Amino acid sequence: MKKYILLILCLVSGIAWSNNMECYNSLDKLKAVSAVMGRVSKRIAETYHISPAASGGEMMYEIKSIFLAFEVDRSLTIQEAQDLVVGALQIELEEINRDEKIRKYLAEYPYSPHRVEFSFYVNDEPPQITSVSYLRGLIRYKVHEGDTVNDIKVLRVDNIDDVLRERGIDPSKIGTS
Repeated sequence: MKKYILLILCLVSGIAWSNNMECYNSLDKLKAVSAVMGRVSKRIAETYHISPAASGGEMMYEIKSIFLAFEVDRSLTIQEAQDLVVGALQIELEEINRDEKIRKYLAEYPYSPHRVEFSFYVNDEPPQITSVSYLRGLIRYKVHEGDTVNDIKVLRVDNIDDVLRERGIDPSKIGTS
């Protein structure tokens, strides 16, 4: 009987210890992600003279996606918006792929451009483009048309691979040092 009780205690202790390790790993992952996102936000903000606005992502068990949003206090043309997305994408992928602390939590390494998400909100009057978003390899340029806040129209959609090739950048090499 004592052997069974000891066996049960060992099993319960092992399960509890393994759950504590998962929590510990989650905290380590959160610290690693926060450090990288902080560096990325700062570099993008300083390089393009814009303000960080929000961050997030999909990272319950592994880091599947990372989202950053910024406010832009000037009008953007399509070309300027593309330059901003390409530059921000390069910065983020460089920071993620060279950080060894975050690497073990990534859903894939090297981290893919299709796992990064951005939104840039333009706060200029009257803006040519009200927002630019980058999600799953597509850049969407939106404009406000109408009298209400919800009167938003997608002006144009570009594939990131095409935009990169137009700039002489190999899509498979973006973000690698």
